[in-house]
Amino acid sequence: MVQQAQKKLKRFAFRKCAGETPEEQKETLRQALQVAVALEFSTIPPYLVALYSLTDKTSSAYQIIRSVALEEMLHINLACNLMNAIAEEERPDTRPKFHGDVDIDKLTGKPGDKLNLPIAYPDEELLHPILNGPRVQLMAASTELMRQTFMGIEQPLPETNENLGNGQEFDSIGQFYQAIEQLFVNLSNCQSGSFQLFTGDPNWQRTDFYFGSGGGKPIKVTDLETAQEAIKQIMQQGEGAIPPNTGYDKSQPYGTYNQYGLRSDGTYGPILGTPYELSHYFKFKAIADGIVPLPLVYPMIPNPSQAKFA
Repeated sequence: MVQQAQKKLKRFAFRKCAGETPEEQKETLRQALQVAVALEFSTIPPYLVALYSLTDKTSSAYQIIRSVALEEMLHINLACNLMNAIAEEERPDTRPKFHGDVDIDKLTGKPGDKLNLPIAYPDEELLHPILNGPRVQLMAASTELMRQTFMGIEQPLPETNENLGNGQEFDSIGQFYQAIEQLFVNLSNCQSGSFQLFTGDPNWQRTDFYFGSGGGKPIKVTDLETAQEAIKQIMQQGEGAIPPNTGYDKSQPYGTYNQYGLRSDGTYGPILGTPYELSHYFKFKAIADGIVPLPLVYPMIPNPSQAKFA
């Protein structure tokens, strides 16, 4: 199912309503949003394992990684609200698992299909990324993990980013969300008396969550404007909405990165007069570059499982 959604998304997202029916394209959007939820779920275990491996819970590195994990939980909420807005329900059997216990048949929809997600998992040879992304493992925090894996997950859009064309591969998670947004736009333009996009029950929208004091907030998705707002927030916070060497844009408060730095009191954080939030990529980069030092970590084996401790 996930692999089929990826292929259809690239084919449909950049077309108008000619050819395939709006209902067929809406089904592609449903499948793509299932991939998005699985993607957001997949980042939380490695981030939390790295977080809990740190011995100093008061360190700046601990606070940075914790803030990213909380925002990924917010992204799950936003992606689920996007699904609920078009009357699609999140399917628990599509949630990614670790340690090689993924039921491939359940995830792909039919036996023999290979699963393709933007992130690969340990101990699963069948799991290959649809992006040129890292192989994700559960490990203690280190500068190498930040640079090679976490920064790879949150890779920004290319500096010369352009809209994808038919059949073009995604180079970042940001591009994947761009395709989803464009599909929302196309299908909104196709609405008529016989076809409506936002058919979900508004009572399914969940905004009664608190995800910490960082940037972002739950959004009730009921129309194209609120759908775009939710997608924009996901992209700006984590998946590389703003390319490097881009100046501060007040319309993009969650993803501006180059207004952070070492403050006069020796701490690392937002500079006075600039937005509070730093995108995930550059949060991890600050740790990888040693600007924010990592404390000591507890000893642990990579990819722990019950079998390894038997």
